Amino acid sequence: MISYEIDEAVEQSLVTKSFKGFKLKKFPNLTKWTNCTLLNFSHNPLEDFQGLQSLPNLKDLYLDNTKISSFVGAPELPSLQTISIKSTPLNAYKKADIMCAIAFGTQLVFINGEEIKRDKLRFARQNRDTLLPFLRDGWLLTS
Repeated sequence: MISYEIDEAVEQSLVTKSFKGFKLKKFPNLTKWTNCTLLNFSHNPLEDFQGLQSLPNLKDLYLDNTKISSFVGAPELPSLQTISIKSTPLNAYKKADIMCAIAFGTQLVFINGEEIKRDKLRFARQNRDTLLPFLRDGWLLTS
């Protein structure tokens, strides 16, 4: 029998990691994937961002078909450019794009595959300091 174990050093150097469909109810410990640039947590029953660590190199985050309904626990993700929250309770809100830009920063470029409009990024930039604590406490922008 041949064993195909991945060397730990090789696994840590992976730039993409998928947990799609793993039935995760909370985010796993990602400390060994700090170099990761893409994470996929789609099709998991995750309800919020609690447990997701701040990953300085993360550029793409996929959370489609999860139960995420708020930004509770949302970490700083300073390199995040793309987030996808299709088919989530959070995406049902008209201002999901603005809330994502406030929660994760105005370096964000795409939400659900669409470019965030400049006026929405400007609003997020101007109001981030005031609104971020509320979003992280579970509040949402509804109008």
